[in-house]
Amino acid sequence: MLESFHDCDGCPEMVELPVGHFIMGRDVQDREEEGPPVQAAIEEPIAIGRTEVTFDEYALCVEEGGCAEMPFDRRWGMGSRPVIYVTWQDAMDYAAWLAEKTGKPYRLPTEAEWEFAARGGRPALRNVEGRVNCYKCWEGWSHKSEPVAQFPPNGFGLYDMLGNVMEWTMDCWRPRHDAPFIPPSAECAERTRKGGSWYFKPSVATPTYRYGAKVQHKGYDIGFRVVVGLE
Repeated sequence: MLESFHDCDGCPEMVELPVGHFIMGRDVQDREEEGPPVQAAIEEPIAIGRTEVTFDEYALCVEEGGCAEMPFDRRWGMGSRPVIYVTWQDAMDYAAWLAEKTGKPYRLPTEAEWEFAARGGRPALRNVEGRVNCYKCWEGWSHKSEPVAQFPPNGFGLYDMLGNVMEWTMDCWRPRHDAPFIPPSAECAERTRKGGSWYFKPSVATPTYRYGAKVQHKGYDIGFRVVVGLE
């Protein structure tokens, strides 16, 4: 398992990722947005959250004034469940609060970083049954999120990269990987989300699944995790 750390009490557990090259995306019938496969690289050392940001972790940001308010939990319970009903800006605000609190460059992952982490250094799972919280993927499925880290981790020791909640990334939405690149710093109406969720069928629980959403959108199956640059 890769090295991990916490930068403060109540901060997310972060896992150091290796640098490397990989093929991002795939060709799949009826899902043009997942292709075409392109060469991608993680060249700078980073660490990513072992889990999605939880309600408990988000609550500390609210208490210290970095986040506006506690999101709705649909009465499913807060605690170690992934925070939901957060906009892209809410996720950015949380990362900015972490950066100020720790003095380290916390942010959202890029799409390439997210997919590299989700792959876990291994081929994608062919059968997610019993390994992912997605639509009827396991015996206890009940049309809602579950507390983080209830299912087996991937090859990097990361939990719930697939399923549970979709996750915001930094990147502006592009309809295909070969569309003109838009820098994450640009103003754009839609950002990219990854990973499928408890709501979606098993076919969506893949590292390559991607979906664009308006930055002000929030939902009961949308959350996020953070990354931090390592010196």
